Amino acid sequence: MAAQAVMAGSAHSEQQGLPRIIFASAAGTMIEWYDFYIFGSLGNGDFQ
Repeated sequence: MAAQAVMAGSAHSEQQGLPRIIFASAAGTMIEWYDFYIFGSLGNGDFQ
């Protein structure tokens, strides 16, 4: 019975952290694409 209570609490805490995980993933993806754009533009010679 105690193990079920721990599992239920764990599922609840995972739901609370989900928006943070989504935000961190989106922020990392945006930084990665910005980095890709900058290095692609530099390699293309647009900033000479």
